[in-house]
Amino acid sequence: MSQHYGQSIKYGVLGAPTLFTGDNVSFSYRDTVTPDELEDGGSDIVALALHSRKGEINFSGEVTDGSTDFLDLSGGAAITVAGTPGGIALDAGFILAYEAVEEWILMQRKQCSVRAYHYPEGETAGGTSAGALSAFTPSQSLNFLFPGETLIYSTAGITHTAGLVHQLRLTQSLTITDDEPSPDGKILGAFSSGYKRTISLLLLCKPHDAAIPAVRSVLTLSGAPAHAANYRVTSAEPRMERKKGMMYSIEATWIPPFE
Repeated sequence: MSQHYGQSIKYGVLGAPTLFTGDNVSFSYRDTVTPDELEDGGSDIVALALHSRKGEINFSGEVTDGSTDFLDLSGGAAITVAGTPGGIALDAGFILAYEAVEEWILMQRKQCSVRAYHYPEGETAGGTSAGALSAFTPSQSLNFLFPGETLIYSTAGITHTAGLVHQLRLTQSLTITDDEPSPDGKILGAFSSGYKRTISLLLLCKPHDAAIPAVRSVLTLSGAPAHAANYRVTSAEPRMERKKGMMYSIEATWIPPFE
């Protein structure tokens, strides 16, 4: 068991608030208000109104075999986060997640991240909660990883006909629109809309004459999770660099009508 000795400080990420099951990498919370500078007739600032308090949450973690509760934002944005980092009560008001990212990188552990807004002065009634999906994908059997079946490593198990997958980033996103503040300067509610998913894909071109996926075509990945299917390619970029193999950088988008 790891321990910190000496001065009395909060060290590392153990005990940090978590947004899904896994090994914590980072957590931050930015508590903000909107400042309005109020002027007099001579254009001098005579007062400062600090209203519309709102928190910004950033969390990242590495996937384990327990990561079956990653966020599915397709049905709702509301999430529950426990803890009091720095004395800030996360159970006050409500929290809306607006971005959930899964990322596979060559010879690295799979990592996920979440960004969310906290409305500590908001009213808690109404709204649908985010769903859950397994981030422990794809199925892997690596004869050099010991012990196996406990984490997702590298991009093994995900393939494309145009080359070797070096990096895959799958992002779910929502647009959050705040209500107008109340007369006493509080944000009491917010509206979520515009759910979509995007993929950023980096391939090592192989074989050398493999054609890059065409814009407007359907991006086809084998072994990827089900929510990585039926994306339309929005950009395709060959990249050539001295002393490196040619890479294909591809961006693609999914919207609910593509289901």
